[in-house]
This record gives sequence, structure tokens and C-alpha cells, in this order.
Amino acid sequence: MSPRRRRQIALLLAIFSLLLAFGAVEVVFRLRPTPLTYVSMRQLPQHICMRPDPLLQYRHREGFRGTLANAEYQTRIEINSRGLREREISLDRVTGKPRILVLGDSFAFGMGVEAEEALPRQLENRIPGTEVLNAGCSGWSTRQEYDFLRTDGLAFRPDLVLLVFCENDPVENSFQYRFQNGRLLSSEEPGGALAAADRWWASHSAAYVILRHVVRKLSGRVPTGTTEQDWAEEDRLLSKIAAECRNAGAGLVVLSVPGRGPDGVPKSQHWERELRETCDRQGVPLLDPLGEFLRSPANRPIGFRLDDHWTRWGHQAAAVAAARAISPILETRGLWKGSRHAD
Repeated sequence: MSPRRRRQIALLLAIFSLLLAFGAVEVVFRLRPTPLTYVSMRQLPQHICMRPDPLLQYRHREGFRGTLANAEYQTRIEINSRGLREREISLDRVTGKPRILVLGDSFAFGMGVEAEEALPRQLENRIPGTEVLNAGCSGWSTRQEYDFLRTDGLAFRPDLVLLVFCENDPVENSFQYRFQNGRLLSSEEPGGALAAADRWWASHSAAYVILRHVVRKLSGRVPTGTTEQDWAEEDRLLSKIAAECRNAGAGLVVLSVPGRGPDGVPKSQHWERELRETCDRQGVPLLDPLGEFLRSPANRPIGFRLDDHWTRWGHQAAAVAAARAISPILETRGLWKGSRHAD
């Protein structure tokens, strides 16, 4: 056999071995996904039920009906004619029924659970006689929540606004988005065929996700944390939300989303001090549901194993904590006369 022939065979064997290894990794991580592979490959509401918006950048498509299907859950998504994951809601108020507007990202929206299991509906069930509206939108930052509140949210004339704060809000306040072929992309994501191929592989191949992560780690391309500038902007936006609520005669409560350790146990967030200082300056109550989360029994996990969102038990714990904090506020404002909230 000629040397050239031997080199060709060796090259083919090397390619075959690489493909075999790639396939083996693919099978293993398909059968036993990790948070890394799951998060990259999961379906998001942004991919199926959003439309462009000149102010908010994106919002729900009115009248959308569809299913969000991932490795850990399959849920219905129904968007009403006003762009909320809600029943059909009139701007007109029901006399004697306090109205609460829940603002936030995917935690308020209820990613991973049915609309009836999400925080807004569970909160409504725990403060009888109230009407709680779900104005959460997956991926929104505090900037988009503020813009929605002043243009759409306050038109519902809420008595109280519950703002769900997530740790990525300060960083994402500066994010810009664009729609490309009907898909929502960050403006920082490159265009072109190579970038499109990279996104396709990252959303369809677990082995590719692992390989890309290793390459990024070795090249030092790791995401940076929240900066002082990010917090300064977050402080400014929260103060503007507080002012809008005061001017509209609505109360404001901020609920912080607890973190989770590698073992899945809820924990305090490292930014709790900054958020509390901001809320104190505005005279806004800050609700930390961590204690309620820690009381949730082991057979009712508050979060999914792979997905970083709450299960229905997590939404229940958040609703119990929120009801305990909000019902006295409604009573003080003369809006609610219940003897106590429902546990």
C-alpha cells in the first residue's frame, strides 16, 4: 500500500472516530441532559408568541394560541386581545374588587406552568375578592416593564402593582433586540450565514453545545456580572416605576426571585443589599419569598431540575408570601376587608 493511500485511510479513520465520538456525546446528553445543554436547546416564548413593538422592542402577539414544549414540561399559551397571558380583561373596573397588576419577565409570565398555576392566578385565589392580572412577558427587563406600565399597564387602573424582580434585569436593561426571519435575536448577535448556522446547531445539538462551551471557556469568552452602572440604571428605572404608581394612586411592591444553589436549594441572592437599598429610598416594600420557599416540602420542589424557572409549587410559595405581604396593604388602603388571606 502506498504512503499516500495509508494517509488517506488514516484521515478517514480519524474523521470517522471524531464523528463517532460526537455521536456518542450527542446520545449521552440527549438521554441525560444537563442545565447547559437544556438551556441552549429549550424552546422559549420569545420564539413562538412574540411580535415586534416600536417601544417595547417585542411583546405578545394578541390572540396567540399555542404550546410551549420542553424536556420538563408542556404548557398551553393563550394570549388575550390585549396581549396578556390572561382571560379577556376589560379596562373597566368591577366595583368593590381590588385590582392587582403583576409585572415581570418569565417568572411572572409563568414559564413552565399553566396560566392557572402561575403566580398571578394563585395570588388571586389567596386574596379572595381581588382581580390579579398577569402582565408578565418572558425576557423583559425593568426598562420594558416600565415602558409597558406607563403606556398600557396603568390603563387597567390597578390599585397595586407587584413587580417581580429577577437577577438578570439590571444587565438586560441595555439589551437591544431585532427580529430576523420571525425569530427574536439580540442586536449583539452577529448576522450572516455562519452565525445562523451556529444558532441552529446550538438549538438542535447537545454535543455542539458542549463543544462550543469548551471553546468559549478556553478562549476566555465568559459573560460578565452586573456592574455599578447597571445598578445605577436599575435604581433610576425603579424610581420611575414608583413615581408612575404614586401619580396613578397605585401601590407598589417588589418581589425578588430567590436564587438556587447547585443542589437546587433556594438561597439568598448576592444583590439583595443593592435592591433593598433602592426600594428603601423609594419607600417601596421589598418582598423576599425565600423563607416560604425553604418551607416547601421535599416532595414539592420549587424549581425544575434543568430549567431555571419555578414549578407550580414555586409559584404557590411565591403567591403565599405575596398574599401575606399584600393583603395588609390593601386593608390599610381600605380596599379589602378579608379576615385573612387564604393559605
